[in-house]
Amino acid sequence: MIIHKSHSKKEIIKIFRSIEVCIDPSCTKREICENFNHYESYAKYNDDIQNLSELIQILKSQSNKRRISVDTKKEIMLNCKKVINFCNNHHIYNDSTFNNPLDLYNAVLFIHPYGDIPSVRRACQLYNNSPMQINHINPIISKETIELLEERKEMKKIRHLPFSHKKGNFIVLFD
Repeated sequence: MIIHKSHSKKEIIKIFRSIEVCIDPSCTKREICENFNHYESYAKYNDDIQNLSELIQILKSQSNKRRISVDTKKEIMLNCKKVINFCNNHHIYNDSTFNNPLDLYNAVLFIHPYGDIPSVRRACQLYNNSPMQINHINPIISKETIELLEERKEMKKIRHLPFSHKKGNFIVLFD
């Protein structure tokens, strides 16, 4: 079986885990490709991957996970910092790197496809709450990141604080 080179070993293991096939993480990507028929025989297909042909199609096609070069990431982070700084400084154009609302809009348009980066999500949120916004721009976030954010949100709801409250009359003495 030939797996597209854009898939990392971690992604392949995750795809197989979704169809309830456990692969040893110490295996190399080549070993996983060689043992594909063995792994496929234990597969339990579900709503995400419904049959063998769909699994093969997913593995042969390019990965949808974005890999960002170092230079691109630096440029994205710089634009995020500029947008966040502009929004936190009360949307004043005199002291910022933006000259007009269109420059700000173009900067946010440039960064919004990289929504898996937390700074991009924050910059888009601040821009959307800004009075200088031209259009509402939502960051593009991968399915895995959405699931991770939902899981974190649920964990925050479950957290219990050790606070106790007592009613009654109390006498406080100071020495």
